[in-house]
Amino acid sequence: EGVKILQAKHITKGYIDFSDARNISREDYNKYKEKYQPRINDILMRNIGTIGKRILVEEEQQYVIAWNIFMIRLKESVYARYINYYFQRLEKINYYEKFMTGNATKFINKTTMAEIEFLLPPLKEQQKIAEILSSVDAAIEKTEQVIAKTEEVKKGLMQQLLTKGIGHTEFKQTEIGEIPVDWKVQILGDISTITRLAGAEYTDYWNPIEDGNIIALRGYNIGRNKLILDNVEKISEDL
Repeated sequence: EGVKILQAKHITKGYIDFSDARNISREDYNKYKEKYQPRINDILMRNIGTIGKRILVEEEQQYVIAWNIFMIRLKESVYARYINYYFQRLEKINYYEKFMTGNATKFINKTTMAEIEFLLPPLKEQQKIAEILSSVDAAIEKTEQVIAKTEEVKKGLMQQLLTKGIGHTEFKQTEIGEIPVDWKVQILGDISTITRLAGAEYTDYWNPIEDGNIIALRGYNIGRNKLILDNVEKISEDL
């Protein structure tokens, strides 16, 4: 049996994804665990790539960390949940960007990490702040569960309404399944026209300009039922 090696890519949004973790032998684990096995209340953080993603260790696990993770072991005068929330704040304001080095892949080194400044209230106030923020997290989680259930209800309702309709009692079999007898199967080309910018038009004539007065929509400007317009190209009205 092997023991998993935790790498930076396995730390996602507050949890560990071990779906493609590599194993080491039990013998190697016993050799490394004293120094590299996380303990409860340690904070594990990526130090490469998406820097700032982290987890707070809340239960004992048999794994060891790889070279691309910071393991932050706090002193007794510091409340781990408070520091974890402080790290979360730093991540949200892109605090780490100014400390990153490297070209193709950005990283932050141990020496620089140790110099990051924190606001540290007395221990009891740290605990109270973390308690309030934990309550907010719990409320968000409940809301997300309600949203997920509502999405499931909508999914089932869409399936029913868009394939069986409302109040139909007679159905017929088609190439895409059973549908009401007075419905018909159509292809998109019969009920619409489909347009896209041709390759030659794009390469020969396309000329985005900074002060253009027409927004030119591209694929990544289309979000989930909304336009994302914080990064757009503009063209002249003549073009």
